Amino acid sequence: MVPVFSSSEAAKAYLSAGLVPIPLRPASKIPAISDWTHFELAEQDVEKVFGGEEINVGLLTGAPSSGLVDIDLDVSEARLLAPDFLPETGWIHGRESAAASHYMFRAPSISTRRFVDPMSGAVVVEQRADGCQSMAPPSRHPCGEMVVQEADGIPSLISPQRLEDCVRRLAAATLLALHYPQKGSRHNATNALTGMLIRGGWTEKDVLHFITAVARAASDEEWSERRRNVATTAKRIAERSPSTGAPSLAGLMPPEVVRTVGLWLGFKWNPTPHEGGGAQPVAGQQPNQKLQFISLGDLLDEPEEETPWLVEGRLPAGGVSAIVAKPKVGKSTLARALGLAVSRGEPWLGWETSPGPVFYLAFEEKRSEVRRHFKTMGATGEEPLQLIIGPCPVNAVAHLESAAERERPALIIVDTLQALVRVKDLNDYAVVSRALEPLVRIARHAGAHVLFVHHSRKGRTRQDGDSILGSTAIMGAVDTSIELRRTKSCRSLWTTQRYGEDQEEVVFELDPMTRIPSLGGPREAFEEGRLEDAILSALRDAHGPLTEEEIDHRVNGRTGRKRAALRRLVGRKAVVRTGKGVRGARFRYSFLEAGTSNSGILVSRSLVPLRRGEQETSNSGLDSPTLVPRSLVPEGPPTGDGGVEEAEPASENDGREKLPERPSLRWLIAPNSGGKGFQAGDARESDYMGIHNFVKRITQTIGKKHKFLLASDPATGPSIGGYESTGPVPDKRWSG
Repeated sequence: MVPVFSSSEAAKAYLSAGLVPIPLRPASKIPAISDWTHFELAEQDVEKVFGGEEINVGLLTGAPSSGLVDIDLDVSEARLLAPDFLPETGWIHGRESAAASHYMFRAPSISTRRFVDPMSGAVVVEQRADGCQSMAPPSRHPCGEMVVQEADGIPSLISPQRLEDCVRRLAAATLLALHYPQKGSRHNATNALTGMLIRGGWTEKDVLHFITAVARAASDEEWSERRRNVATTAKRIAERSPSTGAPSLAGLMPPEVVRTVGLWLGFKWNPTPHEGGGAQPVAGQQPNQKLQFISLGDLLDEPEEETPWLVEGRLPAGGVSAIVAKPKVGKSTLARALGLAVSRGEPWLGWETSPGPVFYLAFEEKRSEVRRHFKTMGATGEEPLQLIIGPCPVNAVAHLESAAERERPALIIVDTLQALVRVKDLNDYAVVSRALEPLVRIARHAGAHVLFVHHSRKGRTRQDGDSILGSTAIMGAVDTSIELRRTKSCRSLWTTQRYGEDQEEVVFELDPMTRIPSLGGPREAFEEGRLEDAILSALRDAHGPLTEEEIDHRVNGRTGRKRAALRRLVGRKAVVRTGKGVRGARFRYSFLEAGTSNSGILVSRSLVPLRRGEQETSNSGLDSPTLVPRSLVPEGPPTGDGGVEEAEPASENDGREKLPERPSLRWLIAPNSGGKGFQAGDARESDYMGIHNFVKRITQTIGKKHKFLLASDPATGPSIGGYESTGPVPDKRWSG
């Protein structure tokens, strides 16, 4: 490649080199387009796509770009070790604080893989191929630094097997450097590592190179001494003399690190962190290692660790989570939508996702239902998403661990937990903990986020985690719990997070056509609005004022919430209260007193009607209903004055919305002179239709993403003054 100075120039250069550039959002790694994994760019469209101000440039990796592979070095130790293990290439790029952090190669048919530190869950090295994209020069990193070329040649062509072997050794060396033993135990650790590698089939020369590189990267002042250790141990092994190996190494550094290094290097054994016939170590302890104290000052000086996210702020990469609910609430639907979103790198519930391959294990779902749902969500079949549908095999956990280690998915969905782990007693803490250990291990080793679908207890749903069916070990094992509930009025969800902030309970809806979920506002606000609507409807239908007890009989809901809703309605003057609230003079509530409408029309808060022939104006700052003089609202059947016409059947292209005809209701609505909304008109119904039903019919016809200007009069019923397309109708709370 050659140096370039703008996004469009870079895109042209990449395109001419047989690569596929994609637009990224300014100062972001997130694609600016949907379905970016299938993006194709024609040369004549480059300026249109990449000509925007500060647009970033990404490159599709894998097959779309002729086998392009990006070796992404996420930690400084990996960048330090890369020249010792990676083949030479003509293309290296990075940024000021992470120089030479991306080595680009061409290796057709290589798979995407992430190498994750089992102790921290952080990615140390990532091998990006099919299903991925990488930010390329010239782009601005989210931290503000520019991504620049450091070697301006072309990516070297290399066999997939050789490149993968090199990356595995680099990842293993990086992990050992990150967890290098403390002074005093390094000599023994080097001997044990040498024994482990030679017994794994390495030559003495390869071991010498590997251990020397690790010692240097770990700032071991006695790295030259480690070279002599290698020669000594190799000689003892050749002479069949006693020598240490993986079990001893697992006693000098975290056993999970030793096990992970062995897996990455292709060794077929599982080191046990003890030797001889001694007692097994207690879980969480590291045998044969002295207690290592750290001062509080040193602890406070350590840099903050950034949490890598699969779903921004919600699901950490390499973590474990659960979607919990009673049957028929939407658990599996939500999980499938997540799987499709991650496979495409698209937002889920409005939260950004990191793209990657997905495993979906549907042990309790009908094959036809799974197929139908993915089709309705718009899946093409090209997404990197693999499924298992049907009964769970007995050895499923072992097979899943092997597949995850080999293919490195970004997300694994297990539907349901009980179908996979087959625990006899979900309330037994020790049994459940042991059953969940393999899932946690898969997440940490493979770098995948493991999400399982699970059931909640019978009875009322609670937000303290006690609603999860089974032992508290389940809640303790997950990094995020997503709990759902369903009432007669709505579905809602909330999260409890180990990392990030909890999500308060919000309403979520399923699109009736695609069944794609989306989030709404807080559930509490929704319920408040629903109760207010119900109370207003009851008062509207009554022949006279109602007492609180009479309202209770007509409106469903908790008594305390109904009383609060009444107080809000009275405070906004949407409802009139009479009486003193004592025996013999109880409070009575009515929709509007007859005298109120003589001086004006009660208008919903934040909404003001238009004069005939005027453009609508925004007046969303009103905190309470306003009485507007009748002169501002059209009276009687409107004529053609002021550009207002009776609605006629709309043609396909006349710019108007066709409203339904009803025998007892006359609809009048027409475009205003600016073409941005509708002029004043009204609707009347002989049976005094309520605002709620009126709005419901309007929104079903025109659409939900509009702000309506409404008024209500006891004599004439509701009227519409206009609307502007600025957002959804606020909470369905209508004051008249």
